[in-house]
Amino acid sequence: MRILNFIINLRKQKRFTYEDFFQNKARNINSNYLKDYWDMSNDELEIKHDYIQYMFPLYEYSKVEPFIPILTEYEMNQIKRDSMQYSLIQENIKKSFKMMLRFYGLKLEKVEIEKGNDFEKRKEIWINSGNHNYLRITRILKCLMIFEMMDEAMAFYRILLKLKEEYQEEIDDVSVEFWTEAIGKIDS
Repeated sequence: MRILNFIINLRKQKRFTYEDFFQNKARNINSNYLKDYWDMSNDELEIKHDYIQYMFPLYEYSKVEPFIPILTEYEMNQIKRDSMQYSLIQENIKKSFKMMLRFYGLKLEKVEIEKGNDFEKRKEIWINSGNHNYLRITRILKCLMIFEMMDEAMAFYRILLKLKEEYQEEIDDVSVEFWTEAIGKIDS
């Protein structure tokens, strides 16, 4: 049965495009539209692990979810060919980004990110040594850079550095190095 499901998913992947998915025109291999993920509760976001790869795709396969399609440079070029479509896709990625900020207890205010009203409660979920959410954050930063959303990526990076100062023991240096690499900043 597991092999059959694998083959069915592979066939679905061949038809899947991020271009359609980001416009809510197509479902992913799990039969979800992008908008379905926006309605997830914080508990669901913590428990489930496949959504992050769909909402924030990269040019590389996930080690956690290796069967989820990657974004290809060809597909990215196809997405960018229509500036109105590209803007819509960026807006939908921004909506996904805001959802994840909410999950982390943060909020986007114009071009800065700050702690939200429920930060103290939410930080317990993700600010602790070796937390898997640090990998999610790396993915989000990389995706924002791929989709040329530098303001959002830099705002996120800045708040993460502030949080590192505040939670030095809980946020490890290795994660900060990955975040720095994700936005293409070279440590000098």
